[in-house]
Amino acid sequence: MFTQGYGDDVIAIPFDANGRVTFAPVYIYTIRPENSQRRRMEALTEGVTSQADVRRLFDRPTIQKRVRGYEVWFYDPGLQSI
Repeated sequence: MFTQGYGDDVIAIPFDANGRVTFAPVYIYTIRPENSQRRRMEALTEGVTSQADVRRLFDRPTIQKRVRGYEVWFYDPGLQSI
């Protein structure tokens, strides 16, 4: 689990088989996300944003998993450069 501030935080970004963002990223948190993280998530467009685009915004994922048929990248917001 990742910790930023007073709680556990993670950003999960799902991709389809073509490597495009499948649906809105999920910010799993115990406190509200910071504005910088919110802006990055708002820059992702379903069906358009590629994995290369996500790497430019977020860098390499902390964890990569397959969840219900989707490749999902998880990021620790506390380790991301702003």
